[in-house]
Amino acid sequence: MKKFLFKQTGVSLLELMLSLAIIALIFGMTFRYFSVSSLNGKVSRALSQIHLLTEASYTWLKAQNQPNFSEDTQINDSQTISMQALIDADLIPSNNNITQDPWSGVIEVSPGSNPQYVKITLPHLPIKACNNLSTRLKTIAHSQISGCVEDGEYWGEF
Repeated sequence: MKKFLFKQTGVSLLELMLSLAIIALIFGMTFRYFSVSSLNGKVSRALSQIHLLTEASYTWLKAQNQPNFSEDTQINDSQTISMQALIDADLIPSNNNITQDPWSGVIEVSPGSNPQYVKITLPHLPIKACNNLSTRLKTIAHSQISGCVEDGEYWGEF
């Protein structure tokens, strides 16, 4: 009988499949981590935009010397709050960093259902982002009411 001088070396099919499964698991976990981080970053940016727009709206209201955010027919020079009114008053810049949400939708500013509050609407959010934003804004004391619409539109009154 012949004895083999060399041991047979190589990778078995089982070892190869196990290695590929581990690599796929690592890639899947990495993708999930980065997608969640990206979503949380965009929601944080939207929160700061809402905060800035709320502050600018109340500064605008004080400068207008109006009792609320909607037009008052008894005051001749009264205006309705809008994104354009905030830009015209130089309270926010007209660039896309403020006027567009992180998902490239145009943010709308309008009087709330109660004219004492300003309504801020962010259209076309992914539903996960909308729910995350709504949950995080519920912890803010000055948030009056808010909600998500089925197509991913967020709106809140502050």
